[in-house]
Amino acid sequence: RSPTLVHPRRQIRQQVVMASSMLLGGSLGTGQVAVRGRFQGRRVAAPSNGARVCMFAREGTWIPGQEKPEWLPEGIPGNFGYDPLGLAREPGNLARLQEGELLNARWAMLGSAGMIAPELTGQGNWIDAANWAFEGGKPTYLGIEVPFDLTTILVCEFLAFLAMETVRMPPPLGLSPIDEPERRLYPGIWDPAGLSDDPAEFEDYKIKELNNGRLAMLGFLGMIVQYYATGTGPIQNCADHAADAFGNNIFTNLG
Repeated sequence: RSPTLVHPRRQIRQQVVMASSMLLGGSLGTGQVAVRGRFQGRRVAAPSNGARVCMFAREGTWIPGQEKPEWLPEGIPGNFGYDPLGLAREPGNLARLQEGELLNARWAMLGSAGMIAPELTGQGNWIDAANWAFEGGKPTYLGIEVPFDLTTILVCEFLAFLAMETVRMPPPLGLSPIDEPERRLYPGIWDPAGLSDDPAEFEDYKIKELNNGRLAMLGFLGMIVQYYATGTGPIQNCADHAADAFGNNIFTNLG
């Protein structure tokens, strides 16, 4: 028998399994199939009519085996069922907390990169890099002097924030449609690579962004604690620990 042939019974069994998965997804009419499991899936088929059939998986829970709270719907990106205090029971609180977490995650990713960059480029640690603002010096960017004083920099930052929030906020203060609350989280004004063009990949990017942002928030806090414990930046901390792991660690710092 040719190795490319498939036994009829096996073929039928495969078709039954695929059909069952699609029915369990519950959204054949839209071309989107959501099969819940532990991992985020990828596109598995492309029907001849041009519609996209996608298979997605449900994220696990932060405590293995625990059911997610009923007030945290499955459609939330990065939903691992973490709400031990029940802060998101009210729908209004859930939307506000989602927005706050995502925006803080984005700032934490930028801030973490900004805390590491001065040390990587030989400009001192992230605390010393800002001493010019308090000691009357001149600002620099990667060692290049910037022809602006602190007041001018703050005014420029204020105007930039005002422009971004105007696009993101609903009327009467902003431009985002009031009936599209997701525009507050994903306004669509910064996607030069077109990463959100594919809806399935866009959902995957949402989860990746949030997971990396959560890690960045912890890392940001850790770098602050490290500095006040050791007086050095994260790169020097890593170098010291690599040189003497038993002499430079969290326990010796606490001692």
